[in-house]
Amino acid sequence: MKLRPITVNDCGLKPAASHDSVLQARSCWVRSSAGLSQQLPRTRSHSVKKAIALLKKLGYNEVRQRSSHLVMQNGKGRIIVVPVHTKEIGLGLLRAMIRELGLSRDAYFSALETV
Repeated sequence: MKLRPITVNDCGLKPAASHDSVLQARSCWVRSSAGLSQQLPRTRSHSVKKAIALLKKLGYNEVRQRSSHLVMQNGKGRIIVVPVHTKEIGLGLLRAMIRELGLSRDAYFSALETV
């Protein structure tokens, strides 16, 4: 499956010379297969408390906390470290956590809605 960059018009943005619209167009990618295109879901940040509640729902238990990092482990021995020194989880860390959990973005955010 190939990813192709799309233009400003494909994202539904008005063509403008502003810096914001160019950045939005660059960060917007679509999946193309058999000539069909659809926009991939965007990752959005959320609070640390929600992330911890979701991990507990997914079977992770608090093992220890040292300073501002909470270590959680599931029954299979998989470990996730959650920083609790901020109120929100950054996008890069959130993507890494989703990857470590082995979930897709859609599955992660649909499970987050039930927390």
